[in-house]
Amino acid sequence: MAAHIKRSYEDFEPFCQWKRGQGRDILEVHLQGFSKEHLRVQLNNYGILTISGEQSVDNVKMSRFRKEIKVSKDCKMDQIRAKFTRGILYITLPKVSSESSAGPAEKSQQKESDHKDKTPNNGDQNGISCGGESKRCHSSRRNIALGVAVVVAVGIIVGGFLIWNITSKPAPIIY
Repeated sequence: MAAHIKRSYEDFEPFCQWKRGQGRDILEVHLQGFSKEHLRVQLNNYGILTISGEQSVDNVKMSRFRKEIKVSKDCKMDQIRAKFTRGILYITLPKVSSESSAGPAEKSQQKESDHKDKTPNNGDQNGISCGGESKRCHSSRRNIALGVAVVVAVGIIVGGFLIWNITSKPAPIIY
């Protein structure tokens, strides 16, 4: 009969440092002792970036962390990339550039750059692609919101009808 080993978890907060730039922000998460296979980077449809990981300290003890960051609206969600090198996880969040302030030459370069960015990128050898958010996700969010609004409206109408139907019947007269 095999003995059941109960694992214990030790939660910790990794050291994080932001490097802000004009065209992009980079979040450095220091994770000495971790390997790429122990890390997970996810972006959900609500713009929350979740970084998590866990590794074994010994046979019964695990070390883990979880960090959630709200991504700003001026970030190109579909171009967020993560790369793990020498114990540091680098998460690059490219910013949306305002085309209105760019000159004609800069606009044509921006269009070429946008075209290149639309090509599929599965990440390089050391990279972790965090599966960004596309226009389809934005429209599906809109569709979900519209569906919820329709369900609420129908519920209010049906509820109102039932209340009206129950309360509007005259009371029977008993002699």
